[in-house]
Amino acid sequence: MESKAKVKKQILEANKTTLKTYLRVILSANAVFVVINILTFNWTFNFYTLLTVGFATGVYFGSYWSMSVMAEPLFGEDGSLVDCGIDLNKKYGAGTPLKDVILLTAVIQVLSTISAYFWYLWLLVPTRGTRELLPGLRVKMEGLVYKGDGVGNKLTLKSAESEGIALLGNVVTLYCSSVCVHYGHV
Repeated sequence: MESKAKVKKQILEANKTTLKTYLRVILSANAVFVVINILTFNWTFNFYTLLTVGFATGVYFGSYWSMSVMAEPLFGEDGSLVDCGIDLNKKYGAGTPLKDVILLTAVIQVLSTISAYFWYLWLLVPTRGTRELLPGLRVKMEGLVYKGDGVGNKLTLKSAESEGIALLGNVVTLYCSSVCVHYGHV
């Protein structure tokens, strides 16, 4: 029982350290962005600059707030630690995507002092999110097998292990037969 309390306290301290670290990252990226723009470009306010600063601030606020809510501890009436919150430092945990978003935004914000086109790198976030959150929508090509019954051409999912190397031949056969049927050669 005592070891569980010790682990909870360690997670609580690690979460506090993580939140402080990412707050420093956010403040540092904003400071570098503002200082470089003031010193080198005389802080040219235009719509695009305001839009990107507002976007970065929104991303920072949303991600940091979500992390702080996840890591919020729960104390009992006697002051004892009941729940330490979600471990933000757990590999592949709930806090990992939020930390990645904060780091990516900070890097892009600093790089945008060189060129505003670096903001387009933010398009990687939806791509990675789609890849991570929706793995069931990806159809694996190694499982795509042509099953022709002579009446209709059907594509079904079947393990590639049972079909082996015939997979490529089946896909090519399906394509060729559909082209031949389309052009009336069959």
